[in-house]
Amino acid sequence: MAWIRFSSGRDVRNNRFSLEVQVLTSEDFTSETFQCYSGDYIIQSAVCDGINDCKDFADEDECPPCVHVADPVCSPLLPYGETIFPHLLAGSSEEASEIVSNSSSMISGCHPDVHLLFCSVFFPDCPHTGPVQRPCRSFCKNVTNSCRANYENMTSSPWPINCNGYDDRLPVGNGLCDGGSGDIFNTEICGTRLATPPRGRIVGGVGASFGDWPWMISLRDSEGDHQCGATLITEKWAITAAHCIGFVSTATLGDLLLSSPTPYHHETTFRTFTHPDYNYITKEHDIALLRFDKPVNFTDYARPACLTTLKNETEAYTRCYVTGWGHLEPDAGEVPDRLQEALTRFITAEQCHNQVGSDFYEALMLCAGYEEGGIDSCQGDSGGPLICEGEDGRWHLRGGHVIRL
Repeated sequence: MAWIRFSSGRDVRNNRFSLEVQVLTSEDFTSETFQCYSGDYIIQSAVCDGINDCKDFADEDECPPCVHVADPVCSPLLPYGETIFPHLLAGSSEEASEIVSNSSSMISGCHPDVHLLFCSVFFPDCPHTGPVQRPCRSFCKNVTNSCRANYENMTSSPWPINCNGYDDRLPVGNGLCDGGSGDIFNTEICGTRLATPPRGRIVGGVGASFGDWPWMISLRDSEGDHQCGATLITEKWAITAAHCIGFVSTATLGDLLLSSPTPYHHETTFRTFTHPDYNYITKEHDIALLRFDKPVNFTDYARPACLTTLKNETEAYTRCYVTGWGHLEPDAGEVPDRLQEALTRFITAEQCHNQVGSDFYEALMLCAGYEEGGIDSCQGDSGGPLICEGEDGRWHLRGGHVIRL
């Protein structure tokens, strides 16, 4: 006999619902279930379905999940064993295999490494484990210059690989590089998290671990109280929201708890540079730069985020977080001592217009969150990052302030 306890949120009370119950035997328990970070179990089919079933984001965090490189041609060529689907060029492993097989067989003589280029592009290194190995730009262009004309003549289709998103920094051999596409300040470490492995008023958020978000800054007032967030982008510069300026005087980073400085604690005053077109009423151009009086020494617990260089960001980024020390409840409520994190996703401009109305300016803003609410940023989170995992395995700053839905 088993007892099932029902509970509901305010949004589903007085509404009918149905419940599907599945009983698992001990033999299929491991294969049919997924263990959350908390130790709880959920059904495997609930993983990566867009719903935070675990309540700690474990089931929605690394989505889509890494899978083994199963292609018989590419597997022995690639120095990594896991890839990810779907991505912008292929929706599945089967589709990628078909493209690689059809394309490279027709032009196999144009360059000795054409197979390696196609394999590394259509079976990309999975980004969830950190900086990935991708084609170096020069390697990509060499193969492209040798093979493009032949490919386009034989297939009557444009060459499928764009080399402009790749980089020649941090070569690892065999035409592959570790460099980040958003490392415009040449830090080499932007967007990397080395202190802890990956695993919100961030409303609906959970406590972060030390080192998870090493670019996260707490902006504090003259009394030392946290007021806003900011994001480190170089050893001297950070980005925050313009509406925070005037209320804060110091920046601190390298900490997980507001109340407990770590050995990596860094505190500095700063000069501010607000966007010249910032509108306090409409919140247009709500962005400001901070120039530190005391530069940051990079460590595993204090390092910059990468910037974004993509035009199709809402399509390319599928794994994004908001982080901060803001209020935990919509109506003020508790201010956490521990840094909070919440997994979020982009919302279309149409959906955002429906939620926010005339306060949303599509040319200048984007929306992230959930239409049903419950996971959000709040007072005290302003200026903190909307940070997204890029296909280069690094974390890219996509926003400095999140519209609340």
